[in-house]
Amino acid sequence: MYAFPLNQSSPNQSFTTVVDGFTFDITLQTAFGVLFATVDIDGVRVKTSCRCINQQWIVPYPAYLPEGCGNFMFLVNGEQYPNYGDFNSTCVLVYFSADEIKEMQNAS
Repeated sequence: MYAFPLNQSSPNQSFTTVVDGFTFDITLQTAFGVLFATVDIDGVRVKTSCRCINQQWIVPYPAYLPEGCGNFMFLVNGEQYPNYGDFNSTCVLVYFSADEIKEMQNAS
């Protein structure tokens, strides 16, 4: 699991990162107090304006992910939705590798 630092003062932001050999371009946008994510993996758009929810995958369908690719989720203290004003304090964006996801699925 990797945690990614985000800009706490910006409601709209984008970043590119390489994890497990995959290039992720992630755009986070806030509209009407709700955080949305758009995700490209290796230059292919896999999800557009997906609502971000605490402890839910950013790319909600495994079929949208390339083989061996992990996924991102927000971890938020309490039952709140992710909010840019809480980034890096009570709201953290994390990446789980494909192997970590399999371990979590086998444990449940």
